[in-house]
This record gives sequence, structure tokens and C-alpha cells, in this order.
Amino acid sequence: MHRHPLIRHPLRGLILIVVIICFVFVLQNFSTQDNEATTTEEIHSEDLCDTMTLAQAKEIAKMSEECQSAGVFQFENTEMNFCNNHTHTWQFILTNVTEPLCGAACYVHTKTSKAELQWMCTGALIEEE
Repeated sequence: MHRHPLIRHPLRGLILIVVIICFVFVLQNFSTQDNEATTTEEIHSEDLCDTMTLAQAKEIAKMSEECQSAGVFQFENTEMNFCNNHTHTWQFILTNVTEPLCGAACYVHTKTSKAELQWMCTGALIEEE
């Protein structure tokens, strides 16, 4: 610190002001992050995946001939219909599928609004006697 009192006191005051401004800035950033987190939590719901609603995804899945011909949708069973935020898809598990030893799911991509059928087969063979 400077030894001359006429310079030392204003310099201390300036340092104190800079510290206070930095402290206020940090507090404002934490406050903004808390508000953004709350807003994000409010936006996400069981009926919304990215920007596509469950109702929109159901309509797209119903229009897919590939998915319709593979099995039966169980739209009323919410455990079989869900959003996968990592793949950005609505996933609808089909029952009574047409392929033996297989399961199937209809995936509706939220970014492209296209439906895609995916088979989940075990590969096990049943021996007939």
C-alpha cells in the first residue's frame, strides 16, 4: 500500500468499492441461476417432451402405418408411453406384436416429428417337438 495518507485512503476506498461490486455481481448470478432452474422445472412435465406434447406425439404415432401394423398401442397405460429426454423421442411400447419372440416400440422424434418402429427381439429359438 502507498505510504502517503492522501493516496492511501482513497486507494483503500477504491479497493473496497471493487470488492463490493464483485460481491453484488456474484450474488446476482446466483439469483439468476436459481430463477432459471425454477423456470426449467416448471416447463418440464409428463405431457411435454422438448416442445412436443404427448397428444401431438400420439397423433404422429397413429399415422405411422409401420407402427400400426406392428402391434397395438396402449395409450391409456402411461407406464408404456414416456419421453426420453436423452434421445429426444416419445416412446410408445406396442403390445400384441406381429413378430414372435419380439417386442416393439414406436419412437416419435421430437425434432423431426417422424415416427419410427424399432423391434426388440430376443433371438431365442423355440424347439418344436
